[in-house]
Amino acid sequence: MKYVPSIAFDEISGSAKGVTAAKTTGRKYIRNRGYGGSVRTSDQASVKSIFKQLSQSWQSLTDAQILAWNAAANTAQGRSVLGTKAKISGSNLYMRLNYWVVYCGGTALANPPALTGVEAPASAEVAMSSAAMTFTLSAIPSSITNLKLIILASEGQSNGIAKAYSRAAAFTTPQTPVTTAINIKADYDAKYGAPTETRPKVFFKYFYVNTATGEKSGEKQLAVKMEPRKTITVGLADGCTSDMGSVTGGGLYTVGTSATIKATANAGYVFSKWDDDNTSAERTITVTEDHDYKALFVFDSVNYVKVTVNVPASQQSMGQVRIDGGELVSEVTKIVAKGSSVLVSAVPVSEEYQFAGWSDGSPHPTRNITFTYDYTLTASFESAS
Repeated sequence: MKYVPSIAFDEISGSAKGVTAAKTTGRKYIRNRGYGGSVRTSDQASVKSIFKQLSQSWQSLTDAQILAWNAAANTAQGRSVLGTKAKISGSNLYMRLNYWVVYCGGTALANPPALTGVEAPASAEVAMSSAAMTFTLSAIPSSITNLKLIILASEGQSNGIAKAYSRAAAFTTPQTPVTTAINIKADYDAKYGAPTETRPKVFFKYFYVNTATGEKSGEKQLAVKMEPRKTITVGLADGCTSDMGSVTGGGLYTVGTSATIKATANAGYVFSKWDDDNTSAERTITVTEDHDYKALFVFDSVNYVKVTVNVPASQQSMGQVRIDGGELVSEVTKIVAKGSSVLVSAVPVSEEYQFAGWSDGSPHPTRNITFTYDYTLTASFESAS
């Protein structure tokens, strides 16, 4: 099917085959040059679908409505919308304005609206990494009634590409203007896939559309490059367990930025050093490459003691022990602060056996003991008969 001659069209998906684009300030238009090819992108198919809908609705207008559109096209405002390269006609103005009305989810206007123009958007910033992509406007108009933000983007481009704004296409729905960050990663990735280190550049175009009139503002352009990122890994040194302490700060970081890693010892242990011999538990590093940092924790012998309570191997079928009301077992070790009181207990497994005494001579199966150094206490059992 042939495109309607000289229909004004903002390049939202790139020129279709057999169609050329003519520029004016901030605008591009489709002009008929014959028939397009049979193979079209989904973007081109979407654009063509809207124009087909508008062509049909134009034919259903009354003579009075058509005359009103023709008159509007010849006003200064109408000519400004159409530009100097487009044919000045009511049909073109109808298509031009209603394209954006329909694109933003509205119903085509049967009568020409009052045209007042749309202010171009403020500058914007795109924060982009392999894990995130947000779009943030520096400011928005005082009134955003009927105003939608249209964001176009190219797929990731290689470092050798200096300018690729013409490849920017729609990838997300029209947005309500806000000054907070708009998360666009999911929509971008769904269309193009995430940028990579080999294709790190993305070219953006953005503008406002008045959904009540179909007027479009001038476009702003923005190019963003995803900086290389490296992985910082943190973990525990060989021989250390999570009971001794924990580490934080690992993740993906942009090359040249800072990463803070931290080792936190649990009660009874102290941080000793990282595997590169740095002794600062919390440290800031400049990320230049992938790196793995291991934290070494050691027992805090200055402030804590290890208390071990057990049963001889030959008597473990007769009884068990526990510390501070814990689980009954054959052997248990607990780290306690020096000078603190510990409750130890020895319990026969059945009435066939009885407690025979502790290795320090105490006959009491349950007792409180204060320890100031590491100590091992053994409970003995014997037959009750």
